[in-house]
Amino acid sequence: KTAMMHLTKPFYTAKRQYQIKDCKALLNEFSSKGIKALEPLLQPDAPPLCLDQVGKEPIAKHLGMSYDLVPLLVTHYYEQRYSNPSLKLHLIRHLSPAELEKRYGVGFRKMLKELFHVIVCS
Repeated sequence: KTAMMHLTKPFYTAKRQYQIKDCKALLNEFSSKGIKALEPLLQPDAPPLCLDQVGKEPIAKHLGMSYDLVPLLVTHYYEQRYSNPSLKLHLIRHLSPAELEKRYGVGFRKMLKELFHVIVCS
């Protein structure tokens, strides 16, 4: 699935090129820099983002506080979907819908249903 996202990337214009970020690498960056690591991804003019390995990442810790980064980012994109439709988010996950719901909750799964078109690769 990750390779497929890398292969389709050149077909997008420079403005619509998405950045592929591994969730664990994002978590490590957040653990060292805090919210400053997420600021470029939360800007209104942020480039499209593709989060890889969703569901495999542990809970992030910064300055003694725990954060679940994937729901935080998905919620941000969900809340901005009408006011800023240019924000684009792609997810590459290895969990089934039931496993996602168990990990992140029912509300997260409902957001995913509303935000995304699902492509199943088996």
